[in-house]
Amino acid sequence: IFVREDCWRERPLIVHELVHVAQYERFGGIEPFLRKYLTECLTVGYPEAPLEQEAIAVAAKWLSPRS
Repeated sequence: IFVREDCWRERPLIVHELVHVAQYERFGGIEPFLRKYLTECLTVGYPEAPLEQEAIAVAAKWLSPRS
């Protein structure tokens, strides 16, 4: 993960990117992950891409206040 120095304390960003790392591992490497991720971004759009939505949802779950 590459994160700009001015963003390294942004927990939501770090968690979001770690979800992408887990996706990368789940798909078996960078090439299969990028093929799926970029296809989704090009067909349904970046904000609606399922892998992007998964990263958003997991980050929200892990960073929400626990009751």
